[in-house]
Amino acid sequence: MIGIAFWIYDKSTSDSPTSSKTSYMKTLSSQDEDVMNYAGLKGNKIYVGTNWFNEELKGRVDEDGNIYKGTNWFSEEKIGRIDNDGTIYKGTSFFNEEKTGRIDKEGNIYKGSNWFNEEKQGRTGE
Repeated sequence: MIGIAFWIYDKSTSDSPTSSKTSYMKTLSSQDEDVMNYAGLKGNKIYVGTNWFNEELKGRVDEDGNIYKGTNWFSEEKIGRIDNDGTIYKGTSFFNEEKTGRIDKEGNIYKGSNWFNEEKQGRTGE
C-alpha cells in the first residue's frame, strides 16, 4: 500500500511543469531542436515562413560557421557552429559542444550524431 502511494506521488510530481527533471529534459530537447532549426549556409541569414509576406528573421550563420539565434547584434546568442566538413554542433564553445547533425555536399540537412541514427530534416537551398 505504501509502495503504491509513493509510486502515485512520484508520477504526479514528475509530470508537473515545475519538476526539475522535466524542465531539464525540455531544455535539452529544445536546445537540440534550436541548433537544427538554425542550420544553414555560411554567411547567410535564416528566415522562417513560406513566402515574403509571412517570413521573419530567425538568426544567421556567419562566415566562420558560427550559428546565432536572434534578430540583431544586441539580442543574438551563439547556439552552435558548422565546421568546414558540414558537421553541425550545438554549444557555445569548444568545451561544451556536441554533434547534432550534418549538411552534405548537395545541401541536405541531416539530424543525428552518426550515420546509423541520422534522419533527413530538410535542405539549405535550391
